[in-house]
Amino acid sequence: MKALITGVLGQDGSYLAEYLLAKGYQVVGIDVGSSHSSLPGLEYVQGSLADGEFMNGLLIEQRPDEIYNLGSVSNVSRSFDRPEETFDVNLLPVIRMLELLRRQLKSVKFLQASSSEMFRQEPDPPFDENSLIDPCSPYAVSKAAAYHLVKIYRNTYNLFACNAVLFNHTSPRHSLDFFVSKIVKGLVEIKRGKKEKLKVGNLDIEKDWGYAGDYVKAMPLILEHQQPDDYVIGTGKYLSLKTMLEYVLNKLNLSYNKVVETDPTLIRPNEPKRVYSDPSKIMMSLGWRPEKSIEQVLDMMIEAEMEKQGGK
Repeated sequence: MKALITGVLGQDGSYLAEYLLAKGYQVVGIDVGSSHSSLPGLEYVQGSLADGEFMNGLLIEQRPDEIYNLGSVSNVSRSFDRPEETFDVNLLPVIRMLELLRRQLKSVKFLQASSSEMFRQEPDPPFDENSLIDPCSPYAVSKAAAYHLVKIYRNTYNLFACNAVLFNHTSPRHSLDFFVSKIVKGLVEIKRGKKEKLKVGNLDIEKDWGYAGDYVKAMPLILEHQQPDDYVIGTGKYLSLKTMLEYVLNKLNLSYNKVVETDPTLIRPNEPKRVYSDPSKIMMSLGWRPEKSIEQVLDMMIEAEMEKQGGK
């Protein structure tokens, strides 16, 4: 079985590549950066997901059994400043890949990594596969458009095309563009005496947080199912950003009032206050369950960052 993963150097891509290789897959990984992966068995190809000619040629050459489209511009705040780039990467490649599958590679199974950012607080959460999609950022709009395209191509052209609607998930591999990685790195730097303050935005936001290593295990289950479908992947629980920040502060024996500073420029416009999932469908239909709690994940991240900055 051959799988092709876009965004393979990112958090989700690297965990998925490891998981599929361990299952005996042949894995081809694509990303824009020079490969720093030490994964034995991974066939890495450097290139841009937004380069339609490159992607079409690669897919025709490789003829994978499965495509996992995880590559994206995924920083929500930055998408307000770079909406065209966001759509060039998050939407147009999905259209091109679906068209190629429709015309030449119809037997290939396709999984699109979608996002809980498509949902808002109204109507009230939890959100499942039938919830109203009401995006409120350029990033969310690009993901919502790709999500609907996958459904259209599945229903119209009988493609095995699926959406994995991923709620927030993190790990020691998460980019520093994201809140949890930022606070862990910043607070460890404060603990080490390398900086004095951590600047944060709105901490009252409540989200559904899980472990990236758990979430990627749901993806092949979706493509192994006998019928193509869409699935929400989350924990079904929510936690405020403030609670997560306080957990890390307590672990590092730091005082909130002494080291945390609110920066209004970090507050994202139109951000929903509470977003969390109802993952009943994937749990009942495919037997998937999250294994690690967010507290366990935070512990992993703190330990990894402490080691990175010079021992425990």
